[in-house]
Amino acid sequence: MACQPSSSTAGSPLPPLSRPQLAEARRARAVELFEDGVSNAEIATAVGVCAESVRRWRRVWEEGGASALRRRAATGRPPKLDDSQAERVRAALEQGAQVHGFEADLWTLVRDGLSAHWSRAMRAWVAGQDWLTLERSPAYAPELNPVELLWSSLKKRELANLAGDHLADVADATERGIHGINRNPQLPWSLLAHTGLTTHPPHPPNLRKDR
Repeated sequence: MACQPSSSTAGSPLPPLSRPQLAEARRARAVELFEDGVSNAEIATAVGVCAESVRRWRRVWEEGGASALRRRAATGRPPKLDDSQAERVRAALEQGAQVHGFEADLWTLVRDGLSAHWSRAMRAWVAGQDWLTLERSPAYAPELNPVELLWSSLKKRELANLAGDHLADVADATERGIHGINRNPQLPWSLLAHTGLTTHPPHPPNLRKDR
């Protein structure tokens, strides 16, 4: 049965916080009340959560102490671009598409159905960008996605019949293949051209036939 947090709180109201900060503040207050011997039901009412959450927090607190209930830094893949590289991308976008050899002075962003791409914050940001036009990719159209062609190339070459002892062997082979494609500036462009999509200009500025 789903439990609904209580809207009431005891004591002074919590200051405006982000959702992760508010959750941590509630857990920290719960720890203080654990130490004071307050019951789970009273703590649930005091911090505005359901009793099941308090019971779970108490088990964690009993096993690992207050530190076990502290918010941990987010994990995940590190950014692909460092700050200077990200700034170069932003500067290139601000220059406009025509500066980089395109006919229209609009960048086109193709988005798939990932929920983050259609969030309220993303829609609000896009609405304020007059230099950006949006296209939504079909629900399933691998033939329109140059990344699918990249994976196809890797699976036929670097990953063909690969039987590594560890997942890292697969990752290393994949990375070598991607670097190999990037060493030839025409290959990534050919993957895009192979989709049949019209590109403007038909060749990247550094590979135009008239140069």
